[in-house]
Amino acid sequence: MGAEAEREGLVDFDFSADQYGLRDEARRFLEKQCPVSHVREFLDDKAGWSRDLWKQMADLGWMALPFPEQYGGLGQSFLDLVLLLGELGRSLAPVPFLSSVAMAGQVILAHGSEEQRERLLPGIASGDRIAALAVSEQPQGFGGTSIDMHATQDGDTWHLNGEKKYVLDAPAADLFVVAACVGDQNRWFVVEEGARVTPQTTYDPTRGAGSVSFDDAVAEPLEAPFLFPGLQLATAAVCAEMIGAAEKILDMTVEYSKQREQFGRPIGSFQAI
Repeated sequence: MGAEAEREGLVDFDFSADQYGLRDEARRFLEKQCPVSHVREFLDDKAGWSRDLWKQMADLGWMALPFPEQYGGLGQSFLDLVLLLGELGRSLAPVPFLSSVAMAGQVILAHGSEEQRERLLPGIASGDRIAALAVSEQPQGFGGTSIDMHATQDGDTWHLNGEKKYVLDAPAADLFVVAACVGDQNRWFVVEEGARVTPQTTYDPTRGAGSVSFDDAVAEPLEAPFLFPGLQLATAAVCAEMIGAAEKILDMTVEYSKQREQFGRPIGSFQAI
């Protein structure tokens, strides 16, 4: 398909052989190491996540995948990351990969200074640090309109006060990338100490989440102002994982329709199905 599209002068939307290999390898690994029984172990634990699975993923270099080599990464593309996210969504993997690598990590990469990237990204790329993206203060919404928290400056030091709600994987995080208002603009801040996390129950029991309170917490602004493109990358990452989960649901539905019989034949043979 790729060579044919090139000859015809068409845009090629197909994956490369290496990308198909990455997807297939990830699927095989997760089917073996993250069966449904493993996911169920964490359903009743609001702060729970699989440290064993996280360690195995780090050994495979998954956390390092989308980051440039100078920050401890493997220098692969965002599309490679999207393929991996799809497989993690497909398996409902109980790990903070989406929040740390694909959301907070990508915001730091897009908006941080060279010094901030060199200092913060290697820990995320190795899996030694877990970052979370704190945006909304309302139960719904994931954008600039849901941000009321203001950052205040005292000399060279910035401070945050207030609470972010339903922060994905907050109970696992030791680093927060926080959206806050500065005047009439929104921008990103990094908080490494002074955040208080309270686990929260969500509609998705496979996800850890929590409210994060900041009481005069010292915050470091990322270099580039405004929320975009970091917020766009984070949104795309969430969608990629959701697509993986939806594909798995479709596969399960098709398989069930072939096996389940009614009136003496598989229900998949009925036109309505």
